[in-house]
Amino acid sequence: WDAGTANVHVAAEFGAITLAASGNIADSEDEPSDDYAIGASYDGGMFSVGAAIYENSGDEIFAIGGTVTAGGADIDLFYHANDTADIAGYGASVTYPVGALSLVGTIGATDLDGDEVDFGVGASYDLGGGVSIAGGIGQVDDLGAEDSYTVADFGITMSF
Repeated sequence: WDAGTANVHVAAEFGAITLAASGNIADSEDEPSDDYAIGASYDGGMFSVGAAIYENSGDEIFAIGGTVTAGGADIDLFYHANDTADIAGYGASVTYPVGALSLVGTIGATDLDGDEVDFGVGASYDLGGGVSIAGGIGQVDDLGAEDSYTVADFGITMSF
């Protein structure tokens, strides 16, 4: 019987604190992978923070992030570092709801040589019943090239 590989995820909540761990299990014919993740988060109501360490295909990565609600807007910040590849990155986004409309602005970059800051704006409109119309436009750096390019997206999202 060949069961293949399976992902195992365990999480526990202790009030406002959530702890989670995941890893891979291999069957008798496959070598187990070294991929794993361990994380923790705290939800303080008006703010939340979380951190995780994980290994994915040999890369060891640390990530930390948080969200704060201020003036009606949700402000998200994150930082990640890949120690194996010696790369770090950061980003931020602000979401501001105006009734059924939500406006979003984002920015992010890495510390790679030649990597410029990426940024974008977007909006979504809640149609009700789990259906929204959403779209955005952004400026993305073409790593290794002199130019950046513009990307855009528009569509319908459904959440049931």
